[in-house]
Amino acid sequence: MKKFNYQTCIRMSETLKDEMTRICDQNAINESDFMRHAIKESILNYSRAYPCSVASLNQFTSRRAVA
Repeated sequence: MKKFNYQTCIRMSETLKDEMTRICDQNAINESDFMRHAIKESILNYSRAYPCSVASLNQFTSRRAVA
């Protein structure tokens, strides 16, 4: 397991949490990995729509596939 030196906390609705848990359980994915992947994809999509200098995003998540 890769350790990261930054930690943050988010609040989410119970519905969103339950859906994320269901997806992760069905696909044997760690919820933290799932959230890192989702954030990475969001940043990539944003940077494509609004080009700016974005640091290498490969450091944010492993190459492990997330469904």
